[in-house]
Amino acid sequence: MNLLERFNTVNPIDIGMPFEYFPDCRYSLVELMANKQFSIKDFHQAYCWHSFEYTMQGSQISHADDVQLNITLDRKMRGLLLYKDGIDTSPIAENIQRRYGVQIHKTDFQSFDAYVEYLLRSLKKGEPVLSTYSLGYVPTRRHYKKVFGLHSICIVGYNAEHQSFDAIEQAKKPKFSISKGDLFDCFHYLLKEHGACSVFHLEQTHQPKPYSELDFLEMVEFNISNLSDTCSSYGLTCLKKFIADLGLYLESKPEKPIFIPGSWVFSHERISAIRFIESYVTENPQFGESFSFESLTTVLQDLHDKWLAIDFYSEMGLQTNSNKFNQPILEILNSILVKETEALELWRSLSLCFERARQEAC
Repeated sequence: MNLLERFNTVNPIDIGMPFEYFPDCRYSLVELMANKQFSIKDFHQAYCWHSFEYTMQGSQISHADDVQLNITLDRKMRGLLLYKDGIDTSPIAENIQRRYGVQIHKTDFQSFDAYVEYLLRSLKKGEPVLSTYSLGYVPTRRHYKKVFGLHSICIVGYNAEHQSFDAIEQAKKPKFSISKGDLFDCFHYLLKEHGACSVFHLEQTHQPKPYSELDFLEMVEFNISNLSDTCSSYGLTCLKKFIADLGLYLESKPEKPIFIPGSWVFSHERISAIRFIESYVTENPQFGESFSFESLTTVLQDLHDKWLAIDFYSEMGLQTNSNKFNQPILEILNSILVKETEALELWRSLSLCFERARQEAC
């Protein structure tokens, strides 16, 4: 009798669905788990970063494969995979711990049997499991068996008849099923590429507490520093360079559709910044009297919509294998640059507002 045959079916544990636009798949699931374990409704004040970083493999843009360009356009953030003594110390995790009192612990598995037994025993106790995974083994995604990026999922149930697991992820269709074969292959992919398959559990170190003005200002200053950076790899300078590079590439009239790896994060970031700002102003209404937060959130909402349109056209291009969306993508990017520049000026105005408030308090 194999290990899976020793356990009965565990019906999917209801923990709700993750917020679709949290800018990181793992922490959107941590938010769900914290709600179930500690009745913390949301992580509205966990993320307010606004940044860019651009890298290219080669001297000019080209297709790295049938799907993606040879570039990465991403946020600029000090490590998203940082651990000390088994504790998650990434910037997002530190914000979650500081504001909401939720600390994230990591346990690594090098044995598949030990990992599966942990999953089954946890589910039997009514405890869903937050685990690392790979996009290449999510059968409901276009990445299935094609793109094998690091991912996070929550395993919530077990079907003994099919020897499969019920799982959810941050996606438009969050629910999916993991076959025994996919789980085995994914585990060994993670073991080879990352040294282990990891699971995470949460500890509440203190009750949620108000976010300090200094903490908020620190994030505002980070946004200004990155967006105004003159280096060609960062901020609006790199966004402008990327758009120029892409324009040159499109002049060659490539037959393939373009897909920009990493760009999804920007629509998510803008919504998360709005969540943060609105909840912060609710707790600190005096700042709403001295700064037009509505101006900033309106620009951020517009940017969310535009970055989402980039994702939509990219996906449509891939689904239809058509290059007819390439030029619209470039046009939207040019309009995004204008709005991102406007956002920088509003972040600067917000910083000045904080400075005036501090001076008046002295």
